[in-house]
Amino acid sequence: MAIIGDKLRDLISKELDNNAKKVDHDCDCIVKDIRNGKDQGRNIQKTLKFIADVAKVVATITIFLKTVKSIQETIEASKKAAQAARKAGVIGSALNPAAAAVGVAQEMIIKKVEEEEEDIKAAVNVTDPAIQTFTNTLTRNKDKISKALADKAQSDAVAADMKNMLNWYIYIK
Repeated sequence: MAIIGDKLRDLISKELDNNAKKVDHDCDCIVKDIRNGKDQGRNIQKTLKFIADVAKVVATITIFLKTVKSIQETIEASKKAAQAARKAGVIGSALNPAAAAVGVAQEMIIKKVEEEEEDIKAAVNVTDPAIQTFTNTLTRNKDKISKALADKAQSDAVAADMKNMLNWYIYIK
């Protein structure tokens, strides 16, 4: 694994995966408590604020991703320069043993740069789906809370209607 790709994967894991798990857990607990008749007003506000705050993480990752793409372009240019230097070293190594040693070093540098480049590509390819999944998770959990609150309101309205009907029935008798 390469350094830049590891940093990008760590950022995704830390910011997106862990926060998504926390949001899922908090929302599941809130919905469960709402369905059990407990008042969750304060917890709902805290969780919705947390969702809004972690949604800002997507902007941070997008900025980091732009930086990584710039680094990726720099690495590509460095690889081309190293390949050109290697070609020149091959020509010079015919006359000079030290140039042959430099050519071997150039090969190692090119190999490491290619590994870094491939790792960055792999990490970048994972980032967009991870961001989309995270965004979907936040939206799904907000909807889940809204639906649970709507169901509770409907249930309370039905219970109030039943009580009124029962009082009316008793009053008529």
